[in-house]
Amino acid sequence: LISMLGSSRLGLVPPRGNPSELVIFEMTLDLLLEAGNYSLTVNLGQLTAPNRGNRFDESPPLGPIVVGWDYEREEAPFLGMVGLPAQGNFKTITSATGDLT
Repeated sequence: LISMLGSSRLGLVPPRGNPSELVIFEMTLDLLLEAGNYSLTVNLGQLTAPNRGNRFDESPPLGPIVVGWDYEREEAPFLGMVGLPAQGNFKTITSATGDLT
């Protein structure tokens, strides 16, 4: 499972400041993944075009990051490899007019 996330995907631009100042980027992930062991690789790069960039540095794989569910005793928050954000509602059809409500 591969996903590319970062400041550019979030629409964030690094602050322009003094070259001697350090800048920290912090990101929070919701791991909507099925139970298992995962790893994460972090890289530093610059966006050069939509969906393209130059990678300057990269960490080794970090992990394992363990995601666990007790599938036998508790209802899992989703079933499948990943939990996709979703919304839903019910509609009724009036039999006389066929209109949705």
